[in-house]
Amino acid sequence: MTATVSAGNLTKRVAIERPVEAHVDGEVRLSWQTVATPWAAIEPLSEREYLGLGAVHQEATHRVVLRWRAGLDGSMRILYRGRVLELVGPPRNVDEANVRLELFVKETD
Repeated sequence: MTATVSAGNLTKRVAIERPVEAHVDGEVRLSWQTVATPWAAIEPLSEREYLGLGAVHQEATHRVVLRWRAGLDGSMRILYRGRVLELVGPPRNVDEANVRLELFVKETD
């Protein structure tokens, strides 16, 4: 498998958000801050892929592919057309080439 990313496959504009804690009236509230809006591919996982992921990613429902970028971690989430996609593990730097990232996510309400 090659680590290249074809721009033609990245057809969905997504927002990458990170959690931010705000102190309001003595309470800590969680909100989300957009850190990037890259183009991505969003693919539902096939049954075979789902079963092959193992225990770490068993909750994953989709794979999000985007160009490599530093600073993403498992606390972040993806927004796409009002859908919330939570990361179920750390981003995968395909082939350790700093070209393509795969994010395994699960859709939440």
